[in-house]
Amino acid sequence: MSWTRGGLAALAACALLGLAAGCGDGGAHEQRAEVSASPVGRLLDGTDEKGRHYREIDEKGAPDVGIEVQPDADDGWDVRLTVRNFRFSPTGTQPVAVTGRGTVVLYLDGCPLTRLRTTEYRLPGDLVPRGTH
Repeated sequence: MSWTRGGLAALAACALLGLAAGCGDGGAHEQRAEVSASPVGRLLDGTDEKGRHYREIDEKGAPDVGIEVQPDADDGWDVRLTVRNFRFSPTGTQPVAVTGRGTVVLYLDGCPLTRLRTTEYRLPGDLVPRGTH
């Protein structure tokens, strides 16, 4: 049985929107013409855990995320994200503001579990105790 979680989706969306402009391609890729490290959005007072300021962007064209969680055969959970107006930054990229690029932080019960750089993740069953989350 498939289920979606509004609260988990909202947390993932907040993480996505907060980090979409905060992590992008680094120096190894700066020569590629299609990726620009120009300032993105309006700088906010709030910062992430590394002290990088969040940025507010217009709703039109803003990244969007959906989340679906299904039980797997090994008593774990398959987490699948659907993203729009967003591309995941590859491992090893420097935190440079690039429109529509970044990572997603997956939370469970308000605690960060992992930083995602892809649309799929397997959540071990022992991390998710029985009950509502």
